Amino acid sequence: MMAVDITRDINLVATALKTGELAIVPTDTVYGVAASLEHSRAIEQLYVAKSRPESKPIPILVDSVETAGRLAQISSSIAVQLFEAFWPGGLTVVLPGADSVPERCRAASGTVGLRMPDHPLLLELLARCSGALAVTSANLSGDTETTTASAATAALADRVAIALDGGDAPGGLPSTVVAVKGDSLAILRAGAIPEAVIRHQLQGR
Repeated sequence: MMAVDITRDINLVATALKTGELAIVPTDTVYGVAASLEHSRAIEQLYVAKSRPESKPIPILVDSVETAGRLAQISSSIAVQLFEAFWPGGLTVVLPGADSVPERCRAASGTVGLRMPDHPLLLELLARCSGALAVTSANLSGDTETTTASAATAALADRVAIALDGGDAPGGLPSTVVAVKGDSLAILRAGAIPEAVIRHQLQGR
């Protein structure tokens, strides 16, 4: 079994990701496992590492709204309002993806799920990796999510190269997922931000 390097050195983790390795990272909910968007093979390995269903695209975490604009078509005023109100935080916004987004991160319809996490260490790592990473929870599909670097490495043991130890993750609900198309919004998954709060925010603008 390969030993996983658990480290607090963000430079080591950024280097591993840039060279196509998988890395465990802390988020504002649970620990995740990340891959660079520039290495399609690494994104494929995310599916292998988690035994993730092939039909589920990998969401992307971004460091800013500007980065989101490189990865998706943000022509809807609703999307902009959502970014301003709920980013960084527990809202994933599904939008038409740019052609540059890896196929594994896009649904069959061509959309991509984007979120800016509320976690300073992860935001710094994202900034060092061109602003975005493909990230999914650091556990085997169907198993309980992990909230420490050690638990995450135990869950994915010989399937990742390195782990960034950001202390205990808070856990809690996963992000709310919304799809934006033109002037319409659909809730795809209930989560950290209640639907009523989202719709109230939009009505108040």
